[in-house]
Amino acid sequence: MSDYINKTYSLRSTVVDRLEEYCGRARNKSAFVDQSIKEKLDKVEKVGHFATLREREKVMRNGDKEVLDALIEENYE
Repeated sequence: MSDYINKTYSLRSTVVDRLEEYCGRARNKSAFVDQSIKEKLDKVEKVGHFATLREREKVMRNGDKEVLDALIEENYE
């Protein structure tokens, strides 16, 4: 059981790290970044408990804002 918890926590941390990296790149390129991105990162961390592995992998792979928004809407709000 503790192995499962460790893997889940590790994956959730990776998702948040990737999204923060993505947002940082966008800021460095002077691209528009949603003002509430920090809130969304906090939410996706909470969503990690409910999201399927496939959904979390999509966010990690793409760093896609639309995927992140959909994930939050489906599982959190």
